[in-house]
Amino acid sequence: MNFSISSLLITCIVSTLLIVLLNFLLTTKKNYRFVRSNVIIALSFIIIARLCLPIEYRFTKTIPIPCLMNPLMTFLTYPLILDIPIYVILISLWILGILFNLVRYIRELLYLNRMFKKLEEQSEICKIKNLLPDYNGNNYDVLITSYCDSPKVLGSKK
Repeated sequence: MNFSISSLLITCIVSTLLIVLLNFLLTTKKNYRFVRSNVIIALSFIIIARLCLPIEYRFTKTIPIPCLMNPLMTFLTYPLILDIPIYVILISLWILGILFNLVRYIRELLYLNRMFKKLEEQSEICKIKNLLPDYNGNNYDVLITSYCDSPKVLGSKK
């Protein structure tokens, strides 16, 4: 298994095509009759796996394209600021974007947990079987509050 600029480029191209296909399948209403949800889930996992593993496998046949790869390598290895190559700057920006979105996601989770705790403190808690005697599923907690006009599902699966 090799990681190279060409494998990264191929991953970007293939992932873009797969994402366009997934977008087409999800946005065109006529496709719901022909495509099952299993296909969409499998396509999503393939896209995620391809993006997480941008490597050339042992069985991969590399096609040399010097007219594209040589100028691309020259551009990416060109020292821009303080003799730092462009590819290092791009990777640094990518890592900073990951960290920024990770911090944002954690802040949203903490905000939702605080909101849920406040809602839990200011509401009446009863079991679902008390409200629906014929219910045969799990006996979940139901929070009754004046803050929500209609039934809502909050939280995540524990």
